[in-house]
Amino acid sequence: MRCECFVLAAGKSSRFGDVKSLALTAKGDALLAEVATTLSNSPFGKPTLVLAQPHISHISKALSDAFTTLDISEGLSPEAGLGDSIAATVASVRTDTTHALLVLGDQIGLTNDDYRGLWHAFNASPEKIHCAISDAGLSPPVIFPRAYFDQLRQLSGERGAKALLNQLPEAVQPFAMASAAIDIDTPAQLARWNQQHSVSQKEGVSHDQLNH
Repeated sequence: MRCECFVLAAGKSSRFGDVKSLALTAKGDALLAEVATTLSNSPFGKPTLVLAQPHISHISKALSDAFTTLDISEGLSPEAGLGDSIAATVASVRTDTTHALLVLGDQIGLTNDDYRGLWHAFNASPEKIHCAISDAGLSPPVIFPRAYFDQLRQLSGERGAKALLNQLPEAVQPFAMASAAIDIDTPAQLARWNQQHSVSQKEGVSHDQLNH
């Protein structure tokens, strides 16, 4: 089996979505980089960062030394949503890829234990779609077998993978993961997260920058 791993930056084009990928977490790392680093240290290994914003050269430059990046921005309109990003991502997979793991770039709460549990479930039943289930319902991280790639490539707008998961209850094997419900959508949420996980911040994108 060959599972390609992808961490998706903001699904919809917006200045906040663009800037938040480099916003500093409590560890002093860029948000997107911290999410990707946690995945890198799991059994799944190093992911590809999917950059879907139209003005992301600074993100690519900042992160490309540490991670492989996939820039899909040129093929997306300014109104493109998460579904468009997923479709473009899955269209890029290698011909020998049997599974694709999708993680959202603002799922800051995910831990190594979460990924280890998902890894074991995946290896026990590789024919299933494996996804997190939490207070937010079914969500990424989600692993799709190749049999579902064509359906993923048909996604568009803000209709992300969750809609597909709900359509395929017999194929989905949920994995309890409370931390999957934690994501960062606003500067205030990032500030609260950093306060709860406080470490001296390094130089970088500040909360004031995020609010402008």
